[in-house]
Amino acid sequence: MKSLKEVYERWPTEEDCIEYLEKVRWPERPLCPYCQSEKVSFHREKSRKRRWQCDPCSKSFSVTVGTIFHHTHIDLRKWLLLIFLGRRGENWRWWDSSEVYAAALKIRRPTAGSMKKRLEENKWQSKKDDLIESLKLSMAKGQEESRARKP
Repeated sequence: MKSLKEVYERWPTEEDCIEYLEKVRWPERPLCPYCQSEKVSFHREKSRKRRWQCDPCSKSFSVTVGTIFHHTHIDLRKWLLLIFLGRRGENWRWWDSSEVYAAALKIRRPTAGSMKKRLEENKWQSKKDDLIESLKLSMAKGQEESRARKP
């Protein structure tokens, strides 16, 4: 991806982001991140968007479980934009001030700082220049960590 316009065109809505992350994380079919079962179905509560229900362990989950996107209430498009913007530089130093991204994404500075911290902890500052490839690597990492937690 070369421009912000491409990011917006690729993922115009939150639902598009979720669908894309599901394709990246689960190329064939969803797996429960808690017990690794393939026996999953859409969550029974229709009011909850894109949740899955595991039949064997009865836990509900979304594609973000076990990833940097888990337990945040930040729109996934903002995450993708932050990743794109941060990857434009050689490293994260050029925006040491969270105020730069807070203004760009129209979020609070502490929120931008928290997002930056998660990204740094998960090695998003790698040399790869491809946002799509980075997302695939992160989602695969989340799946591996979920498998490692399996008893």
